Amino acid sequence: MIVWILKDAEPLPLRPGQRALRSGLLAQELGRRGHQVLWWTSTFSHHLKKFIFERDTRRELMLNVTLLALDVGRYQRNVSFARVLHHRRLGRRFQELATTEQPPDIIVSALPNIDFPFQAAHYASSRGVPLIVDVRDPWPDVFADKSPAPLRPLVRWVTLTERRRAAYGLKSAVALTTVSKGFLRWALGLAERSQSAHDRVFYLGHSGFETTGSESSLPSRLAAQLKGKLVFTFVGTFGYSYEVELIARAAQHFHTHCPDVAFVLVGDGHQRETLRQKYAGLPNLILTGWLDTREIAAVLTQSHVGLVPCRSLPDTVPNKPFEYLAAGLPIISSLQGEMAEIIETHGLGLSYRAGDLGGFIQAVDRMWRDRPALARWSANAAKAFREEFSASRIYPDFASHVEFMHELSRRGRAERVDQGLRTMDC
Repeated sequence: MIVWILKDAEPLPLRPGQRALRSGLLAQELGRRGHQVLWWTSTFSHHLKKFIFERDTRRELMLNVTLLALDVGRYQRNVSFARVLHHRRLGRRFQELATTEQPPDIIVSALPNIDFPFQAAHYASSRGVPLIVDVRDPWPDVFADKSPAPLRPLVRWVTLTERRRAAYGLKSAVALTTVSKGFLRWALGLAERSQSAHDRVFYLGHSGFETTGSESSLPSRLAAQLKGKLVFTFVGTFGYSYEVELIARAAQHFHTHCPDVAFVLVGDGHQRETLRQKYAGLPNLILTGWLDTREIAAVLTQSHVGLVPCRSLPDTVPNKPFEYLAAGLPIISSLQGEMAEIIETHGLGLSYRAGDLGGFIQAVDRMWRDRPALARWSANAAKAFREEFSASRIYPDFASHVEFMHELSRRGRAERVDQGLRTMDC
């Protein structure tokens, strides 16, 4: 089976030790089963804001998986006209080059961006190829939902064309896959259709850590700072989506009240300078900068709780919680809706509302005071990851679903041909 995966802006596992994410994990599993996978993307790194390749590049990424990266320019800001143009050019380059490649048996296209599933729908419908749209984020409605209430009608009007393009891709799909139940409801609503037996939720999950992250992997100064502390850790980008300053404000409180509590912020971003200027004197607030995979694993091994201070829409289930669960850490999370339900159902930690400093402090304080409960949450985290949220469980199921949809489509085509021949005989 030949499978095309269309996904831009996902970090690529180009070097040993780099962790594959959703498209990479699906491609890896399909390749392991002997299928030939072509992964379409661009030459530009969304996360690093720099080119990974200087020109169109075809590279063998892993067993039976080929990467095809197209040069369609760059952008500096995530929300910008330049990024929209980048997506448009990528969709058009796919449209131009798709006819020069060996036709696929099935296509799996991620949303976002919108242009990939839109162009894939045109290609698939003209050639009788089944299309699966994998919804990672509810574009373009997310832009209106994250805008101030008075501006939302205007944003919805501005993005009306994009909404129609997204709806076309979703309507054309033989199946929808999503990263949360809430996103599936959104996709079905935009596509104006009922859920079928073939629409499925596959959580992002996590592939786990190749190293146990022993204390020797930590920078020596960091190891000394964490010794004897109850460690609350955030790993990620200091971007607009995360309230990292809220963690710093909590550190001010606990520096006075509980000196054995430490907060570790692993990563970088535009909020780092604010943290340095306003909170540099706090000994219990540790900014590590970017760390490699082994060092992150080491920090998480020495941590007790993972932090998800996320400004997000209800029912968003990002990859961050699963990274902490992979390390056996309970969670303090501001995610509302589906992720809060998962935390409650599995006993994985505590939730608070985004922006609620008092609620966050209260959650940290409870974990500091109630060590038996902390131990239970930790055990539950390891169990839930092992039994439900490990990539080794999720992506074989995802790959089997892709195989099933291909076989279902193949049988449908064969039946239509057979029926046509019988009609001719009559």
